[in-house]
Amino acid sequence: MSESNSTSAPEEENAVPRNYFSRLGGVYMSPGETFAEIGRVPKLLVPIIALVIIGFAQGYYLASYIDLATLLSATNAQAQVTPEQMAVAGPLIKAMILLSSGIGTILGTLVIAAVFMLISKIIAVENRFKAVYAATLYAVTAVTIVSFVLLVIVISLKGPEGLDIRNASNILSSSLGAILANLFGDDILPKFFMKLAGYVEVFAIWHIVLLSIGYAAVSKKLKTATVATWLSIIYGIIALIGAGIGSMIG
Repeated sequence: MSESNSTSAPEEENAVPRNYFSRLGGVYMSPGETFAEIGRVPKLLVPIIALVIIGFAQGYYLASYIDLATLLSATNAQAQVTPEQMAVAGPLIKAMILLSSGIGTILGTLVIAAVFMLISKIIAVENRFKAVYAATLYAVTAVTIVSFVLLVIVISLKGPEGLDIRNASNILSSSLGAILANLFGDDILPKFFMKLAGYVEVFAIWHIVLLSIGYAAVSKKLKTATVATWLSIIYGIIALIGAGIGSMIG
């Protein structure tokens, strides 16, 4: 992977920045060049609004098809969920799904950008938070759109039966854990390793790749491979912790 170019030609500096949709398309087609332009002229308002809208759309879709009875039963294994409980808890759960998908997505991008700014301090790399956050927004939006569209297609073809907010990657079969479970059953590996395999996920890897390209492009004298290494280490730690907790609580 190549080192990002920290300086721009005068004509690039004076070029009129592309609009939001042109930049978003560029993230798919030519991410290095597009993220470099985003770093020169970072704009946050439209990307934030767009990601919130996409998040709420995704949350609304999941809340419309999710098996709420199964989700509630999982929190209370000792008893069946009554219609009265569903009437009270159902709207609350749907509201929580909407909020976590809409507002939660934005909070997540802030955390990701803040973590990279901390990494930047550790490795003494110069950049601006606004540019880093703009790159985060575009990278997350690009992956979210594709995963959401695929989820809609798969559910349309297979039906929403068994859809759970916790198993979207299983529905898409986009993680190693989901593939192993579909082929050999949930007990092919010990629970910890099955949970850990769930973190080996196509869209998570794509996030790391785009974020690495973007952060290198908006930082001075920083290689994409260096960013990818740091992000992979952090994601690996999160995966180990998540798998450990998941294997204990089921």
